[in-house]
This record gives sequence, C-alpha cells and structure tokens, in this order.
Amino acid sequence: MKKFMLMIICQCVAAASIAQFTPTRFGTVTSEELSLKEYAPDRVAEAIVLSDIGRSFFTEGVDGFDVVFERTTRIKIFTDAGIKWATAEIPIYHEGDIYEKVTEIEGTTYNLENGSIRTTKLDASAVFTEKINNLWSNSKFTMPEVHAGSVIEFHYKVKSQYLFNLRSWEFQSGIPTIYSEYIVNLLPFYSYSWLLQGATKFTLHEAHEDTSMKHYYGATEYTENVERYVMTNVPAFRDIEFITSVNDYIIKINFQLCKIFYPGGGTKDILSTWPLLTESLLKDEDFGKAVSKTQKLGTKLLSADTIQKSPPDVIFDYVINFVKRNYRWNKENGYYASKSPDKLLKDRIGNDADLNLFATGLLNAAGIEAYPLLISTREHGKIRDDYPFLHFFNYVLICAKIDGKTILADVTEPLCQNDRVPMKCLNDKGMIMKKGNTEWVSLQCNTAAEQITDLLINPSENENSAKLKVNLTEYLAYSYRKSFGSTDSLLRAAYIKAGYDPANFTISIGNAFDLKKPYSYEGSFTNVAETINNKIYIAPFLTESYSSNPFTQGNRTYPVDMIYPVKKTFTSEIAIPEGYKVDFLPEESKITNELFELAYSAVSDGKKVNVKLYYFFRNSVYAPANYLKIKYYIGEIVKKANEKLVLVKN
Repeated sequence: MKKFMLMIICQCVAAASIAQFTPTRFGTVTSEELSLKEYAPDRVAEAIVLSDIGRSFFTEGVDGFDVVFERTTRIKIFTDAGIKWATAEIPIYHEGDIYEKVTEIEGTTYNLENGSIRTTKLDASAVFTEKINNLWSNSKFTMPEVHAGSVIEFHYKVKSQYLFNLRSWEFQSGIPTIYSEYIVNLLPFYSYSWLLQGATKFTLHEAHEDTSMKHYYGATEYTENVERYVMTNVPAFRDIEFITSVNDYIIKINFQLCKIFYPGGGTKDILSTWPLLTESLLKDEDFGKAVSKTQKLGTKLLSADTIQKSPPDVIFDYVINFVKRNYRWNKENGYYASKSPDKLLKDRIGNDADLNLFATGLLNAAGIEAYPLLISTREHGKIRDDYPFLHFFNYVLICAKIDGKTILADVTEPLCQNDRVPMKCLNDKGMIMKKGNTEWVSLQCNTAAEQITDLLINPSENENSAKLKVNLTEYLAYSYRKSFGSTDSLLRAAYIKAGYDPANFTISIGNAFDLKKPYSYEGSFTNVAETINNKIYIAPFLTESYSSNPFTQGNRTYPVDMIYPVKKTFTSEIAIPEGYKVDFLPEESKITNELFELAYSAVSDGKKVNVKLYYFFRNSVYAPANYLKIKYYIGEIVKKANEKLVLVKN
C-alpha cells in the first residue's frame, strides 16, 4: 500500500509540474530564452526545441470529414551549426482525388541586439513546394535573419482528406526537446489504434470526453474524445550511423484507423489480413493482372530457342538482361504499375513496379517460377507484420524459385548483379505476392563484400612515393560502380578530397562494368614525408581505413545495421631507405569470435616492413546488446589502422 501511494504521489507531482509548464504564447519571446547560451543537460547541443505543440482535429468537409493538423514550434539556436534547424519541411500527401493542403504558415525570428529585441517576420514568398515523387511533396521555408543566439518560432496547418492515418507525432529529433505535446480530438465515428515507438511510456498521457460543446453531423449529435500526449526533456537522437531510417527508431507516436462507425448505423472494419490484401492485389489491374498480361506477351518477346535449350539459371539471366537492356527506370517508386504492359513496350520507361512486374511476367512465360515481392525501402522504414496495411510498402522486387533456391532481383538497376537487389532494398523482409498462406522472405544479405587493398610505399626524408591497388566485390563493387563507373577523374577527385596531394596523382579503373569480376583500380602518388629528429613516421595504410569511430553514444537501444557483411584486407610493403633502420613497429593484435575477426601484424626483414590488417564483420545486422562490442571492434580497427611505424637514421 505504501509503494502504491508513493507511485500515485509521484504521478501527481509529475502531472502538476507539466501542468505548470506553459509554453510562451506564439508571437512573444522572453529575455531568458534569448539570453540562454547552452542547454545544461546537453552542453554540445547546437540548438534545442523549447516547445513543440501539435493538435489534430476533424472538420466537416464536402463528403464527410477532413482532418486538420496544426503545429507550433519554438527553437533556440546556440551555434552556427544549429542554423540548419531554421529550415522547416512539411510533408504533403496526394493520391488521386485525395489531397493535403498547407495553410496559415507564419513565423518570427527574434534576436537580441543592444539590449533590445528585434523581430523579423517570415515572408510568404519564402515558402515553396518541392516535389518528392508522385505521392509526396514538401512545403519548405527557411526562417529569416537567423544566427547563433536567435529564437525562432513558426506555426502552420495542414488540411487533409486522408483519414486513414492521423498525423504521427515525433517527440524526438537531432536536437534536445524540452517540451513536446500532441493533442488529438477524436470523433466517435472513427476508431484509431496508436503505437508508441522508441519509448515505453509518456511523461503524461490523459484522455477525457469533451462535454463542454455538442457537435452535429446531420441530425446526429456527438461529443469529442480528447487524447493528450506529453514528453519532456527528450534527448537528441544523434547516433544515426548504421541504421535503416531514423524514422524507425526516434521516439514518436503513430496512429492507424481500425474501424468506421457510420452515423446512420453500421460499421466497417479497416484492419484487414495479409491473405486478403494479397488476394486484392493479385486481382488488381495494375498489379497481378499486369503480370498475367505480360506473361501472354512472352512468346512474342523472348527467344524460343534460348528458353527451350537452356538451363533455368541461364534463362533467368537471359530474361533479366533482356529487360535491363531494353527498358529504363524513371526513378519513381511504388507498388502499382503506372501503365499497361503494352504502353511500357512502347514507352520503354516506367517506375519500379512497371519494370519488375513486367520482368516477373516474362520469367513465368519462360518457365521460371516467379512472383512479385512487396517491400519497403530502407529510407521508407521497416514493415510491421502485425499490422496488415498496404501503405507500409513502397517498392516491388522479383522473387524467383530456381532449383529449390530463392533468388531476388531488380531490373531497375543495371549495375547490380542479376541475383542481387540494390542496397536501398536490403530492409528486413518482404512479402511474396502469391495465393495461399502469407510468406515472408528475408532481405538481409549474408554474402560478405570484400575489399583487398595493396600498398607499396617508398619513403624518404622529404617525400613518400606510393602505389595503390584495390579490388572490390559484391556491394562494395556496386557502390563504386554507381559512384564512379569508368570515370577515372571522378575517383581521383574523391581521393584528393580525402586529403591526397593532387600533384603527381594518377589513377586508372578496371572492370568497371563487368559485373562478374571485381571492380578494381590502381593509383600512384607522392606525399610529404613526416620527418622529425631524423625519424620518419609512416602511416602504413594512409587513409584507406577508418580514421575515427562513427559510434559516439554510450549505449544503443536499436540494431547496428551494416547492410551487408564486410571483409577487408589491407597490406602495405614499406621499403626501408638506405641509411635507416626500424625504430618502432606496432604490436600484433588478434580478435576472433562469432561476431567479428581482426588480425594485425607488422614484421621487418631489415630491407622492408610488411604490415597487414584484416577484419571481418560477420553479420549484416547486430542486435542492440552487441552495440558496445561493435563500438570496441571499430575502435580497435581505428587504432591499428592509424598506428604509425617509425624509421630512424643509423
């Protein structure tokens, strides 16, 4: 009983303290806010959110209800680096006749100058709309006259006909938040479920029926239910390395429409099941029927001789290469085809669904068992398989079955091997679109990408001359092919940007587009020698490996997603110049376990020094419990890769 009473008292105190917090009224600013120099709990913060308050409510529209979302945000800028938080982006959704519209954008920048407060209003002409794709746009603006010390605030509304999802609310961002509040006025006609991500509880969550005002929809009288969610002193989300999408892990609340209660009587369940969703898509003109229509075209498009006389793996390559060579991706994502197969034949360009559904149909025509595979790209976020909603997906791949093996493919990317998908698609799992039971396929990559780097270094008192040779496989090769292709100058520019001296720097690329061979390049260059007191200090691997540890947080509650296993080997042969000998060699190091391998050695025969660093991250994804281990392993790589050997004059 004592513990129970103590808990009640603590909850009441917390609620009282929040109730006493009153964010400054929009349009005014306090001297305390302007004179604030830093945030004590996080002294390195470049800015903080003083208050972020949102509200969603329903208004009667032309055909039923619209939902209105309004937001008021106040931010304190501490440093020049924090000025980027003066730019706001408002996502706007549009699909068919369903649209969203931004209204009432207003904002003010406050600066303290010579003891007086100067205000600068946001000009309406500074607001513009940027198209992201066929479904999403961003309404953007940047607050004026912002510098270190400024306080900014802005307010806007978004009116939407899209009732399926109430606007989610993000309590957390890349800077600390002192106070965040979201209020939702719910109608009795719509039942929503909510899901809190990144935290186990709110600072305050309260709900009540608002009986102060009666509302009417036609002859139906109703009252609103008000939900209030509050979080205070939310830390910044900074550890963004090796994750799928920030939106998968920040503290936020999501809403899903579960059921509709019609005013005249009757209900409609919105929550479906995966089998029903699959069945619906397979019957859709722009999904399942696009595959079957393409299958009928197969005999006209494909070589009958190749299909009849070749083994399945050759037929698979033939079909995938046929589509890759003859049709182009328009850079747009979606799970529905944007045009019929006949129109695709004519246009020779389409979105991911156009091309991959088309290729799936051709594979079936060629006798290869193939199905569409619905996925969510890394940027779009993870799929929650306990919520059967189509909007979790935003992309279609090909899933083929050959000799008992499952092979995934994507014809939108010519630089990807035929039995691989782009890295943007390596996101947890995807759902096979075929009749029967729901079947999920893992999208995690288990094949290691390898890099072998060989260096020959000839040091002297004044400068070092060196030769470099690099071979890359799998997704490492794919990344280089996408970034540099066969253009030597682009790769050379990347090395110069990384700190290499452009003088006497040459580089040449090999196997740029032969996907079955490693991507390779060779370079030669000189740089200034580090000589102190007749000693030459040499970094054996130059800047080829990690120079710093990307992990800075003390702990982590979400996975370390490396996308694919990585195996790298660095060897350096360093000639000992005449008149010098080895003064210092770094110690050997070795780590071997089920998660990771590392081996480092440095040996000399009196004429040269051979240094080797090898490491292998065995998994593509590591559980949060292994975060500190991975952080330590990368720390060891940084230490050994950058440890210098020393040559001294005899």
